[in-house]
Amino acid sequence: MAAAYGDARIETVRTMLVDMSECPSYELEPSDTHVSYAYQRSAASYTKITRSAMVTTNERQIRDVRKYAELMASQGREVRVFETAEAAREWLGVDRGVADKKI
Repeated sequence: MAAAYGDARIETVRTMLVDMSECPSYELEPSDTHVSYAYQRSAASYTKITRSAMVTTNERQIRDVRKYAELMASQGREVRVFETAEAAREWLGVDRGVADKKI
């Protein structure tokens, strides 16, 4: 995702889908949620993302995404957790081709 910042095409992006459903392990520390929030907050000056969908069924990831969602709400970004990419795409209002671009 970092490679996209500074690219004029990022101006058209309003949604983000992060699919963590196939992550073989999960090693996020509680402080990492705040680091990610700070990174996204600073990126808000040149991105217009307003909705983010996270796909996972891992209880620890769900807990961390919900904390992240609370932090991002103060920046006007809505973040939700989904069990499937299809449900996430539907909520975001994007088709499969758009949502499946890997960065």
